[in-house]
Amino acid sequence: MNQRRILVWPVLASLLVAIVWSFPMFWFTKSGPENPIWLLEQTNLSGWTYNPTPVSKVEEASLKADKTDAGIFSKNLNTVQVFSAKRFSNDPNEIDLFGHTPDRCWTEAGWRIQPILPETVTLELDGVKVPFERRVFVWKTGQKILVYFTGLNAGQPLPYRLDHHLSLAQKKAFQSDGYSSFLTRNSNPDNLRYIWQVFISRRQIVGPKHFFRLATEFVGEHDTSADQRLQEILPLWLKSGDIKLEAAQWKALGGSARPSAGRTNETEIPR
Repeated sequence: MNQRRILVWPVLASLLVAIVWSFPMFWFTKSGPENPIWLLEQTNLSGWTYNPTPVSKVEEASLKADKTDAGIFSKNLNTVQVFSAKRFSNDPNEIDLFGHTPDRCWTEAGWRIQPILPETVTLELDGVKVPFERRVFVWKTGQKILVYFTGLNAGQPLPYRLDHHLSLAQKKAFQSDGYSSFLTRNSNPDNLRYIWQVFISRRQIVGPKHFFRLATEFVGEHDTSADQRLQEILPLWLKSGDIKLEAAQWKALGGSARPSAGRTNETEIPR
């Protein structure tokens, strides 16, 4: 009898491990769209002049990105800064592509967020409605920038907002030398809500990922032409394309394992 009782605990423990191990296969069962979208960056836009800006290997590593593109479009006296980061691999454990949002990185670099409504705007890309986070950041000199950013996972919009660092940015819970602390960052309730939204969406987080951002400077309390400028250039900058072809081209040009992440030079433009 005692031997049977001793054997019960290992059997129960093994059963529990098996349940936990197999649970994701039963829970995350929602499939993606029949026609997923993949967006390619365009640089030859009518009426706009494009100047690429370099992206450091450190930045690519911090984002766990396979491919990044960044540059500035100019027309008359207006400019739009664009940034795109992609991952072609399917590793579900690498979430940094959506973790380093402007709410965190821009604030770390010294910018201060300014409250603005609405905080989101939904725009159409390739026939799909995509929600964007909408922010205003202010520099110490008074310079103001309107920012749109969002992400796609496996060819469809994310089932959650990328606002998990917003409350900390609003509370200015940062220090001049970086994000206030590991504990503050990871005990933020919005991070827990972010994880919960991923869970209840029941969508697998594997598949190719794409994070992109647009930003433009404006003056005054808020210049509506800034929104118009971003919304005008967005569908011109990102056009529907073939992910397999782009991944193959990236690999042919020397795409390989990502470098180790280090500390980003704080004098560089935040991504």
